[in-house]
Amino acid sequence: PTLYVFGGSTVWGSGARDDYTIPSHLSKILHENDFDHMLFNYGESAYSITNNIMQLVVLLKNGQIPDHVIFYNGINLVHSAYNNGDPRVHSINNLFASRISDSNKGSSLDYIRIGLHKLIFSNSMIIKVLSSIFTSETTINHYKPPLQYNSDIVEKLGDEIIEYYKNCLMLVNNLAKGYGFDVIFLWQPVIFTENKLFDEENRVSEKLYNKQFSELYKYCNRQVSN
Repeated sequence: PTLYVFGGSTVWGSGARDDYTIPSHLSKILHENDFDHMLFNYGESAYSITNNIMQLVVLLKNGQIPDHVIFYNGINLVHSAYNNGDPRVHSINNLFASRISDSNKGSSLDYIRIGLHKLIFSNSMIIKVLSSIFTSETTINHYKPPLQYNSDIVEKLGDEIIEYYKNCLMLVNNLAKGYGFDVIFLWQPVIFTENKLFDEENRVSEKLYNKQFSELYKYCNRQVSN
């Protein structure tokens, strides 16, 4: 059986050696329980569920149909929605375009990978159809997240995020039925959802995020739990 694991940098394994990524740990557990399998890590830094779905569609189009799929998402979707004011924005495509145009950075292999991404997103009819479900970044009026805490913004944007997330789940579930694979969705825990933090985690929380963003994630976490 083949297993695909999708997510952002936490799945890709930022800061971890190859043997210590989440998919690697999962593979070890399956092996210890005598479950023969092939597991593929399709995590990518900064990817949200939108980008993961596009990647899955490309794999399916190419005949790479898995038996099981795991989506591990949350933080990147909420972070992108908080910065852009709309959960439908998926600005990572523009990031690929900007990186490939910079000839002074990155290895040759890196440019090949980015180029393939750009080629797929620009010319794949399936991607074009799928992208029409979402909103292009260029159609959104970007806003600067307010510095002052506002509970109305948290609730309004949080409801939009959860509604969008549910639509993504429905889309993937339909793909799963059509292609005959099982799918599991995991809403990832973060430091905002923990009851007790270590001193180092507290320093990271205070340095990187403001109160409004942490409250937004906790709101979304509660809605997902319900």
